[in-house]
Amino acid sequence: MKKLLFLLMLSCSIIAFDQANAASAKIIGKVLDVNGKGAAGVKVSVEGQKITATTSKDGSFKLEGVTPGNVYLYATAPSKAYLDGETLKSVSVKGGATVSGVTIILSGRPSAAATYVGMKTCSGCHDANLSKSFDSTPHAAAHSRFVTEGTDHLIYKNMWPEPDGKYLPRDPQGKLLKVQDPLDGKGMVHLALCTKGNESNRQYLFKFYPEQKEGVSLTEADLDCSDKPADAIWIPVAGTIGGEGNWGEGYTDPNHKTPDRFPNFGEGKQRFLARIQDVPVIAKWMKDNNVSRKGQKQDYICFLPTYIMQDGTPRDSKALAKGEVGFPAFWQKSPKDWATPNNTLSRNCAGCHATGVTIQTKDFPGYKSVVTYWDYKDMNITCEHCHGPGSEHAKTSDKTKIIAPQYLTAKAGNELCGQCHGSHDGKSQNPMGIFKPPFDATYKDTLGHGFFVPGVYDLATFYFNFDKARVDR
Repeated sequence: MKKLLFLLMLSCSIIAFDQANAASAKIIGKVLDVNGKGAAGVKVSVEGQKITATTSKDGSFKLEGVTPGNVYLYATAPSKAYLDGETLKSVSVKGGATVSGVTIILSGRPSAAATYVGMKTCSGCHDANLSKSFDSTPHAAAHSRFVTEGTDHLIYKNMWPEPDGKYLPRDPQGKLLKVQDPLDGKGMVHLALCTKGNESNRQYLFKFYPEQKEGVSLTEADLDCSDKPADAIWIPVAGTIGGEGNWGEGYTDPNHKTPDRFPNFGEGKQRFLARIQDVPVIAKWMKDNNVSRKGQKQDYICFLPTYIMQDGTPRDSKALAKGEVGFPAFWQKSPKDWATPNNTLSRNCAGCHATGVTIQTKDFPGYKSVVTYWDYKDMNITCEHCHGPGSEHAKTSDKTKIIAPQYLTAKAGNELCGQCHGSHDGKSQNPMGIFKPPFDATYKDTLGHGFFVPGVYDLATFYFNFDKARVDR
């Protein structure tokens, strides 16, 4: 009886095994590099299953025992000559079938010694039309014109006063706005927005009044754009950041004669940059702390205390409650602490608004990681922000020496954009909570100079709050 029961159980096990084996499937394919050459030693796995294979010398692989369904394959790079890859579309597998012809291409990658070379070098070999996509003109990608030195991209110029007029910013309560004193950074002072010069050579300026004695309050009648008082501080708008959204004809239509296209995303916001040497408290602080920026590229205080805000909502829209700002308006921006040595373009913006950035920082009493040196290859986003440092590729024309974003894994591809778009309120993990752009000092002496390189690094290590949502708004 026991023998009969054993034989019955054995028969059932064999039948079950044969059925499972008949239902399972095979996937046959190749893993190639960007030149079409087989990549050996690549571990290929079925995502969500415990099925793996390793590629042979010609890059071929065979996966057996694959559970039927729509599956994805992941290819783990065998060395730092490649980046990981995967099938970006699912592979449909039917029970008992063999799927062949599956190809995974692995992107190459620059070595740790590679450096940034700038878009001008890239354009020496690549199609000129690619460069035109990043040439900062109105029809180029907005990524290439987000930060503009000078006032060529100033939007809503008609909202600024004429040279004989004045504009007095107000706070959310409608009172005359008072902001941090740019002379010593301590008190709060009144300001006026002014212009000088003819239309073709116009200057846009912030006029800061001296701090008043206790008990003295200035009124609207006391504030203007005249040359008085003699100790007023004048700071010119030296650049703009933002304002490149979907609106009329943008800065090519400075008086906004072409109406907005609705629905739209508006300009969002445009902040005004000031040269660091034009802000007296910053210039004095640098001198007192032996910080010299001579011989470096121009750096900026990344926003003056008033900026343009617009969300695309028409002025008379019923969607706006009384006092809400949807139409273009001047609005306050950090009025109490805009003029500080750690509020610079190099520190707070360049990681996402310049390409090939290198910075050196130092801690000072009251301020952490103040930038003492910076350099970059291109202002705004150009080729190497997505393709990685290109010196080795430029020297050899070898496609395996540069990142090919189209072959990145879905995760790495998302992080390519997510490095700047995925965590607007992000703060660096190393140094902790300092840099808003993705930065990890662990890598400051290797590829990327501490800034994120897609496919090479894990973005989660560049933000300490990468997976946390804000709860204060």
